Amino acid sequence: MSIKQIIQESINKNPVGLKEALEEELRARVQLALEAKVAESDHDMEDEDEDDMEDDEDDMEDEE
Repeated sequence: MSIKQIIQESINKNPVGLKEALEEELRARVQLALEAKVAESDHDMEDEDEDDMEDDEDDMEDEE
């Protein structure tokens, strides 16, 4: 559902419908936020892996 549905349920004075619409909207927003956070975390992990590989290469060059 959307914000429009939440407003409509409020206007209709339907507390159960309002609660359900609000819960659905909040659930959707939390899910999007979590997905974005996981994607950001995955991206950060990839960057760290690349940095680690570069550090390993630098260490190998120093040993030679």
